[in-house]
Amino acid sequence: MKFGKYLQRRQVSAWKKKYVFYKSFKKQIKSIKRAKTEEELYIGNESQIQIELTAIPINKSISKIPPPSQSSSSPSQSQSQIEIPLQSIEPTTTTTTTAATSSSSSSTTTTNVNSKTIINSSGGSIKSNNSNPLSQSSIIQRGPVIIRENNIEREEKKFDSMLQEEFDKVNTFFKQQEDEFIHQFNDIKQKVVAMSEICKNSSSKSLKDAISEDSPRLGKFSHLFYNPSIIKKRNSSNLTSSAIKDDGVGGASSNSQRYAQSSPSSSSSSSPSAMAVKAIAHAANAETYWNPGSLKLGKIRRSLKRAMEENYREIQALKEYTSLNMIAFRKIFKKYDKVLQSDSSVDGMKLVQQQYFVKSKKLVVIEREIESLYTNTFKHGNRRNAMAKLRVPKEYNAPPKVVFLTGGLSGMSLILFIFCIRYMINNVAIIYFDSPTPLHFLSMFMLHRMIGIPILLLWYFGILLYVTSGKNINLFLILGWDARTNITHYHILFLASGLTFLWTLSLFLYTYLAIHIDGKLPILFPFLLIAIVLFIVFCPFNIIFRPSRYWLIHTFARIFSAPFLPVKFKDFFFGDQFTSLSIVLSDLEYVICFFVSDLWTDGDICWRINPYIKPCLVCVPPLLRALQSLRRFKDTKQNIHMMNFGKYSLTMLSTVTSSIANSKLLTDSSHKKGTLALWIIISIVSTIYSLGWDFLMDWGVLRTHSRNFLLRDHLFYRHKWVYYFAMITNTLMRGSWTINVSFEALSSRTKELIVLATAVIEVTRRFQWNFFRLENEHLSNVGKFRAFDLKIPDILNTQSQQQQQQQQQQQQQQQQQQQQQQQQQEEIGANELLGNNGEPIVGDSKTVITSDDFINGTSKQEGTIDLDRAQFQYSKNDLEDKIEESIINNKNNNNNECTPFSENSFYNNDHSGDENSNE
Repeated sequence: MKFGKYLQRRQVSAWKKKYVFYKSFKKQIKSIKRAKTEEELYIGNESQIQIELTAIPINKSISKIPPPSQSSSSPSQSQSQIEIPLQSIEPTTTTTTTAATSSSSSSTTTTNVNSKTIINSSGGSIKSNNSNPLSQSSIIQRGPVIIRENNIEREEKKFDSMLQEEFDKVNTFFKQQEDEFIHQFNDIKQKVVAMSEICKNSSSKSLKDAISEDSPRLGKFSHLFYNPSIIKKRNSSNLTSSAIKDDGVGGASSNSQRYAQSSPSSSSSSSPSAMAVKAIAHAANAETYWNPGSLKLGKIRRSLKRAMEENYREIQALKEYTSLNMIAFRKIFKKYDKVLQSDSSVDGMKLVQQQYFVKSKKLVVIEREIESLYTNTFKHGNRRNAMAKLRVPKEYNAPPKVVFLTGGLSGMSLILFIFCIRYMINNVAIIYFDSPTPLHFLSMFMLHRMIGIPILLLWYFGILLYVTSGKNINLFLILGWDARTNITHYHILFLASGLTFLWTLSLFLYTYLAIHIDGKLPILFPFLLIAIVLFIVFCPFNIIFRPSRYWLIHTFARIFSAPFLPVKFKDFFFGDQFTSLSIVLSDLEYVICFFVSDLWTDGDICWRINPYIKPCLVCVPPLLRALQSLRRFKDTKQNIHMMNFGKYSLTMLSTVTSSIANSKLLTDSSHKKGTLALWIIISIVSTIYSLGWDFLMDWGVLRTHSRNFLLRDHLFYRHKWVYYFAMITNTLMRGSWTINVSFEALSSRTKELIVLATAVIEVTRRFQWNFFRLENEHLSNVGKFRAFDLKIPDILNTQSQQQQQQQQQQQQQQQQQQQQQQQQQEEIGANELLGNNGEPIVGDSKTVITSDDFINGTSKQEGTIDLDRAQFQYSKNDLEDKIEESIINNKNNNNNECTPFSENSFYNNDHSGDENSNE
């Protein structure tokens, strides 16, 4: 594999613009090589032209012309000129540089073809005429060589400038990411140590009481963070932290200051126990819990554990970013030496080694500290298990047996399906479902349709993963997958092939046995198929990709709790998949009813109640998406989510009107036709609405000012026709509901085949829609350089909202009381400064005097005096007399000892001097 493809495959897609532009350097090296080749070509052409010109006879008039130094030619004289063939000289602008001039030490002149004037190297022009004899050696000059040498120098300077730009770009981005990741680690470490500290400081007997005092919700889970191994190694970790700080990492001072400003509570209570309680309180507000009072300490532990694992993955990605750029620079210098036959790679790599992204060793220190902290906190000192959990597995390559089984099961499934179709054509009225054989064929048809459509979507999803993995789309970030436990397209396709084989085997056994055997035995195989599928999905054992299955179950649990939880991308993405599987819910209701009732009674109760329950169940997926839109509007206050709510509301309205139009409730033909017309109108409006949303919002196309016609500026897929084809086919498949109108005259049982066809079309449309929806989301993340989703619980107050409000009210009351006291003291101070007639003391000027001013003898103009509690205006001259008297009295009363100025002494002496002041 060439390095260009290797770099594209291994790089973090969101950081694509921050890697070395390897292809640009290759093009620039080719430009230098091209300039050098042209120089050699010109040198060869020059020698050839000189040889040809020596054979040209010189006429006599030229031989009689005196030398240039002795000639006195006039402009009126006729001029003759020697021209050089155009194919040997490129008509370029003549530029003279220092390097070019030094390379041509001899006095040479260049021949400008356009003006047919011989130009010397100094810039002057020399015109040849009959009176000036020109030697043959001076006719052919080396101007083109100078031009080509200038071209080489210009291309080399461009190469050097590109190299410096790439160094600056890589260093800047590396420094930014390094500071961010280190700041995240310091934050995580602070919380982990705090959680361990709260358990360490409490004795075993009073542990429960101590925890209940700080946070009563900790309860019996407090032992999870009591780990003696982390306490033993705390000193060593602190030493490591200090080493990092000495190296400049310490904590990314700017980021730490910003974080401290954003969380003022962290500065007021920085003890480990207080921080632990604050972290617990914040986890109560986590999005996976409805009620903040239902917090468990295990939630905090899992959150911090995932945060540390994600932080470790970030550091690993940044280290790989460094190594890939180093390899890229080495490849560039080697190619430079190979093409130009030089030996500059050694000096170039020395220059690379001096760059910050290579010299910095902070990531190594942080990486070791994460490993130590994770091992001691979450793995009880077992480093082997800790490293197995921290390290992300390399790119998965499917073993040959997986590929073989996938192909083998797919082939056998195809053969069995062909046999099923053959038996049905000859023995079953598959179109009308009215033949008595086989038994309960309509029910089994709906059962296999219920399972077959999700299996088809699973095949489509495996193909989607195959394409997106080749395009390096970051599904870990988009869908919230764990990079350590996720499954690849190999696993998805293998699982889909296995389920397809079971599905076709069940269908074949039922069809074959139902034709040849009487009784209910053939129905056993479809029932076993349902049991196997449910076991695969909900199996509690650690088999069949349990982490991925649990992730899927958790995602659908979030979908069904749409109005109560914040909506992530994976929630509405799989919610859209669920809307394409709405018919599955209707079939599920029918199958459950069949196994509960009709199988034992041989009746058709399920078929009679299905038309009334079916529209309600089909409306469940769009209803959940509408509730998600409402929740997103509540969280973001963006009106665009209400428009999305309107789209799904129209979908539900179309489903309801369709059910009413096709039901037996309307006996009057005119009413039925009117309802049918209303359904068609609503469906048309809903289709146009949905198409506009698909193109404008989900795919981001139909941009009128885009450089790509009716698309967008940035396209992820190479061929533009793919987008136009998808837009056309999406429009056609959106109108699949018109098939139901075309077959309106058929019976309700026959329409089940039409429902199957429309369901397959809808799933196929969703498969196509997924490519461009994920592409649009990926491009959005790339524009933000967002490659990871690390969430650290913020430190918040442990009190509930009511307690916080009460505390704020108490603080406001205290502030009001203090203000009232200050006002009263001001009034007292002002009254004490009033004279006998009740008028204030008046002086020539007003100054501000503080307790320091009394000692230093300084004052400030126009202000108020602040004596701890009293603030009032005063007269400067009279007040200085009082101060002197107060100081003298204090000295006399204390045996001539210097005592600090007191407010009481000032007031006592102030009353004794009122009369003098009034005078």
